[in-house]
Amino acid sequence: MAEKQSYGVDVAAKYRPENARDADRQEDTDGPPEEHRPNRNFSKKSFFAWFDRNDGPLERRVILKLDFLILTYAFVGFWILYIDRGILTNAYISGMREDLELLGNELVQLGSIFSVGYCVSMIPATLLVTKYPAQYVIPTSMTIWGIFTLLCYRANSFAELAGYRFLVGLLEGPYFCSIHYVLGSWYRGDELMRRAGIFYVSSGVGTMTTGLLASRTYQSLDGALGLPGWRWMYIVASIMTFPIAAWGAITFPGTPKDGKRWYFTDEEFALAKQRMILEGRFDPEGLSLSWLSVKRFLGRWHFWVLVPWNVMWLMGYESMVTGSPTLWLRSNEQYSVAQVNNFTAISPSIGILFILGFSWTIDKGGQKAIAPLIGAVSLLHFISKFAWIVYDHTSFGFKWFAVAISYIEVSLSPINYSLANLACAGDAEERAFVVSSMLAISTAFGTWVPIVAFPTVEAPRFFRGYIMEAVMQVTYFSWTCFVVWYSARDRRRQQNAEGPTITSTHQPHRDIMAPDTPLHPAEATSVDVLKGKIDGERRYGYDINGKQKRILLNAFDMNGVGHISIGQWQNPEDKSSHKNRLPYWIELAQLLEKGKFNALFLADNFGSHDVYQKSHAPAIRSGTQWPLYDPFVVISAMAAVTKSLAFGVTACTTFEPSFILAKRFSTLDHVTEGRIAWNIVTSWSDNAARAMGLEKLPGHDLRYEMADEYLSLVYKLWEGSWADDAVVKDSTTSTFTDPSKVKKIVHHGRFFKSESAHQVDPSPQRTPLLFQAGMSPAGSAFAAKHAECIFIGGPNPAFLAGKIKKTRDLAASQGRDPYDIKFFIQFTPILGATDEEAQEKYERYKKYAIGDGGLALLGGISGIDVSEFPLDEEFPTDPDHPLMAKLTPQQRERLLSRPQGYERWTPRILAEFQSIGGSGNFKVGSGKTVADELEKWITVADVDGFNIGHVVVPGAWADVIEYLIPELEARGWLGNGDYAVPGGTARENLYATPGDPKLRASHPGYKYKFSSHD
Repeated sequence: MAEKQSYGVDVAAKYRPENARDADRQEDTDGPPEEHRPNRNFSKKSFFAWFDRNDGPLERRVILKLDFLILTYAFVGFWILYIDRGILTNAYISGMREDLELLGNELVQLGSIFSVGYCVSMIPATLLVTKYPAQYVIPTSMTIWGIFTLLCYRANSFAELAGYRFLVGLLEGPYFCSIHYVLGSWYRGDELMRRAGIFYVSSGVGTMTTGLLASRTYQSLDGALGLPGWRWMYIVASIMTFPIAAWGAITFPGTPKDGKRWYFTDEEFALAKQRMILEGRFDPEGLSLSWLSVKRFLGRWHFWVLVPWNVMWLMGYESMVTGSPTLWLRSNEQYSVAQVNNFTAISPSIGILFILGFSWTIDKGGQKAIAPLIGAVSLLHFISKFAWIVYDHTSFGFKWFAVAISYIEVSLSPINYSLANLACAGDAEERAFVVSSMLAISTAFGTWVPIVAFPTVEAPRFFRGYIMEAVMQVTYFSWTCFVVWYSARDRRRQQNAEGPTITSTHQPHRDIMAPDTPLHPAEATSVDVLKGKIDGERRYGYDINGKQKRILLNAFDMNGVGHISIGQWQNPEDKSSHKNRLPYWIELAQLLEKGKFNALFLADNFGSHDVYQKSHAPAIRSGTQWPLYDPFVVISAMAAVTKSLAFGVTACTTFEPSFILAKRFSTLDHVTEGRIAWNIVTSWSDNAARAMGLEKLPGHDLRYEMADEYLSLVYKLWEGSWADDAVVKDSTTSTFTDPSKVKKIVHHGRFFKSESAHQVDPSPQRTPLLFQAGMSPAGSAFAAKHAECIFIGGPNPAFLAGKIKKTRDLAASQGRDPYDIKFFIQFTPILGATDEEAQEKYERYKKYAIGDGGLALLGGISGIDVSEFPLDEEFPTDPDHPLMAKLTPQQRERLLSRPQGYERWTPRILAEFQSIGGSGNFKVGSGKTVADELEKWITVADVDGFNIGHVVVPGAWADVIEYLIPELEARGWLGNGDYAVPGGTARENLYATPGDPKLRASHPGYKYKFSSHD
């Protein structure tokens, strides 16, 4: 035998408490948990720092790319929008008024006509961006509004000009809100305000340069080619618009839903999407806008609070929109036309400083800074209004001061719209609807309020208008307090739901994959009713009717040596080296059925663990999941000697051809008589990818997008290809199967193509029972959509309770019954007749543990090479330490997650920790002691079952049957001590529904069931 290195053998027992396990670091064939990130609200960072201190090199590269690609186009596009919009006022004072005989209130009427077009298109066009690629929708609308801006130069009447201005407004309508929607689709909460501020600076630059451009155009081109200067203003503005639109079509990234563009690598795009999942911001569901959607939007506080708030804000600076300060400047005869055009740049120039200062303040100070900031701005703006309210009693200098700071309230725009982006983070369609409604309804007020409050003939005094604006300052600030209160209430509710020990502000999330068909089958219960089932009073551990739950036990194994307890193959009690022989599996299946285990769950992976010491040698030497055999081939033998035990087997959507996988599972569903389950994984190892002939795996989130489409395809094969009565076996017509009742499936998707009928007739369950073990946010989202059983983990029951509730909420929001999903955690007991006997076993097992193997397992799953750290030194906690700086924030957090009771945390101690039971929850004790621990997870976390791990096989499960199961039966947690449906299918036993082996009606796969029409 080769000499072994066992870091854990000599470590004192006091460093290994009996139940010090962090299930969020458990082995998971989906890959490393990626949910937790540092809470950036508490980062110590400079006011002017562009990145968060926890942003790694890859994330910083992604942020810089996003900044360049989004902000350059957003900035330049909004700049030209303001020029195309604002050139009207400059043309009016530069000769258009006289040439077109606009001698009454035509200027304000033209502004109102523009506003009508602007607000009419805003909501539907912004929602359009949730369905179609923003990188094409936005530049297209810009090109067309540029054409109508150009046509304004030839206007010879008020009616013709009004028509062009209406169409310019109609096409400009979606730009501002769509850009805010796009910003909210890429940036974290601590990044968003600054980007929105930089974007909005372009409005100030646009307003400022409109005057300068108009002045220069008037001076240089007035009379050129026989055209007056005001007509040239429209020509020049439109010519500038077209190349900007083309730039957007080439470089603008759209939203994550729109797919990866040419300048992102797969890794960068996956990280960009992952950032938003961690923020709780999700891709739209892709559903058509309907009354049900509108009811969803209107059923929350966001619309009813944020929209009036925005109206008050916009009405507070309506004089800026109508150009009232410019008209005061024009009324002073000492100023020439050119001077007035130049002076119009002063206020937006100062406004740029306000915009940047305000947005930086909120990004750095958090939402607690919003009310004080808005209060100060409203007070200053309120005072400035008296320059006009008491016009005859204020000085020329005070009026100039009011003109100079007139942009200060406009500068709050990034705060208003970014706050809406954050408030509606969990629902992309609502986010688009609320943001666009805020501006559309405010603009609708802007179509008639100026006519009443700012009629052109009352220039420059506008007494009624400025009185209105002063009142709006008070109401806007007062309403701000409501907005802040509602936002704080939502944050408190979120934190309460996460449980007392959560270390991240992020939450489990909705599905990131836009489905190719609606998520809500006609048979599904309404979302409100489904969520009501969760929010109603219910004691954990009991169903919604108050009946004690039947807890399900699965045996957790792998067809190979060294599953989660590395080195036990040396232990004479362990039989894992016999897994390449059928008698092991036959005897195990009989043992598990005797003990009334619900299922045998078989994990699997491809490739070897080669991160630790940058070699697969430690894993191969120690027998760390090596050798590893195919789990499928042993299922039939076990099914032949059992009647009720189910079998869960792992298969990968990234590597398995969908048609072959569907055929294999249908066949197994037949031969097991419906007792087969599929543990869906996407793989997590580039090593596995290379084994399959790929250079590396697709990006993490991309794999889940692929898996989502993969599931749609196999649902079509399993559920939709054959009618239940297709097999007729009619010898009179020599017909085995009625061809009219078998449909060819035609699937042409983004990732997969298939054209064939399913080869296997309908099996007992049709679709196998679906497990999903992903611990990442994308994996959790995928599971909430597809899984019937979710393997989930957490460091303690209170933490896990919040995770489970949120996942049920997520499932309900997608139209699923939240209690159709059963939650299992990994739990490894070491049992004896007494606590002392169990402890003796544990001490005996430790003698065989191989620490190098435990670290090889950790490295393979997490990507962390612990061999780089000094063996007996504490892991450094400084993220800038040279060894820690190479890790991602998720890897650092995982490595530093010290279980309770550990006085020190070094590689040697971690090696011992990993080598017995992996990283899952763990308990040493008698049946009573372990049952007490399980009850905590049942009654506090609301789990439905346990994946029972092992140290030695099959003895660990024999101990469960001897010591633990009788204790659980006595406490009423295992029902009547038998299977819920003896001899039934996996799904019948899971749900205790005899005679109902098919998918639940609320499951997304149910909608694919066979019908006589295509």
